[in-house]
Amino acid sequence: MLQNHEVVRVYALNRGAPGDFAKVRERQAEAFKMWGLDESLLASKVSFHTADLTLPYFGLDEATFVEMRGSVTAIVHNAWRVDFNVSLPSFEPLIAGARKLLDFALESAVSGGPRVLFVSSISAIISTCLLFFPPALHYTAAGPVPETLDFGPEVAVGLGYGESKWVTEQLFGRAAKTTGLRTTAVRVGQLSGDTRVGGWNVKEWVPAIVRGSQLLGCVPEKDDVSGLHASSSVLLTRNAAPDGFVGARRHCGVYPLGSAPQRRAHRPPHFPAAGHLERHLQAHCRQAQSTSRPGFGVA
Repeated sequence: MLQNHEVVRVYALNRGAPGDFAKVRERQAEAFKMWGLDESLLASKVSFHTADLTLPYFGLDEATFVEMRGSVTAIVHNAWRVDFNVSLPSFEPLIAGARKLLDFALESAVSGGPRVLFVSSISAIISTCLLFFPPALHYTAAGPVPETLDFGPEVAVGLGYGESKWVTEQLFGRAAKTTGLRTTAVRVGQLSGDTRVGGWNVKEWVPAIVRGSQLLGCVPEKDDVSGLHASSSVLLTRNAAPDGFVGARRHCGVYPLGSAPQRRAHRPPHFPAAGHLERHLQAHCRQAQSTSRPGFGVA
């Protein structure tokens, strides 16, 4: 977005204590440096703010809020609590904030109103309790999931995070149907680091698998990862596209963890299915137990 010459201003609303502008900018500068991005872009047309979407004026000063309401043409809502151990009520402040963001868009002075994109999750349609529901109540067919919000809440039951995403998707969908607001919900799965730099958050599950592969001598082959820069480009393209446009999805590649480039780079060999990896892990644990190495166990 900062590299787009048609964009003249970016308001970056960050969670945090009011007035911590310097800390927010410093944190963003450190992130740009870590991921190999052009730090000079931060001095161009972006302004950083700490905000709480549930507060009047989002916790901003009134002048900034009015300025945003009169000029913002596109909104990307991607700030969400990532916690898979809490229930739906814990996400109520975030859901309320998303509702306030829709109100902001509806009150906009911009002709036609801004486009509003919500970064949802595949967990909104992948229930952790699918075994307790008959097949008719959840998506089971092979191939891509239909691009619709018509799935019932059963598809998200069992994980508070996914349930909160489902609820917010419904808010965005109903806002579009009842008011004509141009909204989009994009269900995101696993995104890798930028493929041009290769950086990852080391706390993610994929880096954990890679570290484990050094010990096991294998990695799973699974088509689950997309590059961050490619996926972000798709989001921005979709948010700026004409109504009814669905072609942006073809530009986002999904890459297997045990891909050919990895093998050429002398990475550990891959197994074709997760079950093979599980059996290999169990065998490794048994061998480790036989040599009295602490920290290993077989389930």
